[in-house]
Amino acid sequence: MTSEDIFCEEERGYSFEGEEREYCEGGGERIFSIRNIGRIRPFITEDACKTLVSSLVTSRLDYGNALFYCVNSDIVSKLQRVQNSAARLITRTKENEHITPVLVKLHWLPVHYRVQYKLIMYTFKALHGLEPVYLEELGLYGLDMKLMKTYGKVVKTYLGDFPSLLIADPDIIKTILVKDFSKAPNRFVSIKFKSELKHGLTVVEDDHWRFMRNTLPPTFSSGKMRKMNPLLRKKYEMLKVLKKETDEVNTIEFKEVFGRYTMDVTASFGFGMDTDSQTNPDNTFVKYAKELFSFRFTSLMLFIIFYLNCICLIFPNLDEILNYFNISPLNNRKLMDFFKSAVHQAIEMRDKGDKNRKDLLQLMLNAHKDTNKNEVEDEQSYEGDPEKWNKRGLTEYEVTGNAILSLFAGFDTTANTMTFMSHCLAINPEMQEKLINEIDSILGNELPTYDNILKVDYLDWVFSETLRFYPPAVRLNRKSKTEMDIAGYKIPKDIFLSFSIYAVHRDPDYWPDPDTYNPERYSLLAAARHEIDET
Repeated sequence: MTSEDIFCEEERGYSFEGEEREYCEGGGERIFSIRNIGRIRPFITEDACKTLVSSLVTSRLDYGNALFYCVNSDIVSKLQRVQNSAARLITRTKENEHITPVLVKLHWLPVHYRVQYKLIMYTFKALHGLEPVYLEELGLYGLDMKLMKTYGKVVKTYLGDFPSLLIADPDIIKTILVKDFSKAPNRFVSIKFKSELKHGLTVVEDDHWRFMRNTLPPTFSSGKMRKMNPLLRKKYEMLKVLKKETDEVNTIEFKEVFGRYTMDVTASFGFGMDTDSQTNPDNTFVKYAKELFSFRFTSLMLFIIFYLNCICLIFPNLDEILNYFNISPLNNRKLMDFFKSAVHQAIEMRDKGDKNRKDLLQLMLNAHKDTNKNEVEDEQSYEGDPEKWNKRGLTEYEVTGNAILSLFAGFDTTANTMTFMSHCLAINPEMQEKLINEIDSILGNELPTYDNILKVDYLDWVFSETLRFYPPAVRLNRKSKTEMDIAGYKIPKDIFLSFSIYAVHRDPDYWPDPDTYNPERYSLLAAARHEIDET
């Protein structure tokens, strides 16, 4: 199998070949309709002709056309000729006259622009809860499961006109992410960040990523995490709120409660701010953070992220236009300036002597000031000149970008996971009772700490099963840097590699009875882990 073969239409995996053929074969029917309308054209008005053409020709040109952004230009040309014929029929324009003024007069977009318009409309509808029912019911979860069941665990797709592989085989995923990591080290990023987020760990590439990867993980060592216990204890106000609501027999919106909790923790760890959104939701930091997350998620939003990537590939400057109108959530200058200012003020306070606070921000400021090389640096060695990166500290831009990234990564994902866990326990009261009993027997009257919480095995199982059942990230991605030969697949350079986390988590080959919520499935893993620890 050659590099080119993997994206030929005969190759295994998802292909648009069938849809393209069916769509183009329908062109003859559309031409036939145009000819029939042409026979009666002298006897009907232009408006009547326009209605007939819309019903019999252009409606069929538009049906399902969002799938055809990546088709061969010859196919688009054939469809364009059909549209041109329909336009000439309505306006009685001669063959030798230029078609563009005619399309403008009819307010018709050319075929390739109609395809782009359809993608944008899907996105707009998803953002405003107007998505079609069939897409609402499918979602990205359903799409991945359908593709895997139909075509197998390695599926050929497209992201815009970029060829892509959707993978749900754990062995192949492990090979790409671990064994052959150097061949696909970078993520595929279609949005060009202009804010401080461009310095975040998930955006930077190659040696810059290696520097960030070598610098940040040591801040999460067990010793440093233990020192953060006092900061976490300050956020136990959530428990008082829950007790008050239950005493008053009020309905509790857990997503809101957990969201305020994770907001307070993230603000404290990443920005050095002591917010109290449980009792003071009008706090300035909380206000701006909520605005950052104010765009509405529907059940289709995860599916539409795919189309957002397509649109950014079609219109590379789209986010700049959104930013101009102050509606870009990722490059919004007002929001980013606030968080940048918050980090800058916190750094100034630390420089003036407040360096004893044990949080993520201080650990990032202290990072790489030591001269000891850690094992992560041995694992992630630099490809270029190591002296350019070794032992330099994080810049203020990098600290700011990763502080904001911690807000993105830790706020909604953690709140959602805690909410889903509460839901699963609520509908499985026997599991809830078992978890309560185990916590009571191990912790007793002690407050949770980094060490004693690790002893509650069943809590770990419940969280693990919740993450399997409702993964915060539906997909992960990489971009091949060189040609790769994995499991019989020759993957060319610059291919978008997408890993379906949800499909792996619901695969019966790896999880017996995968659609059943069962924390006990992790008991064998825990037993094996204890045996390893004892040896």
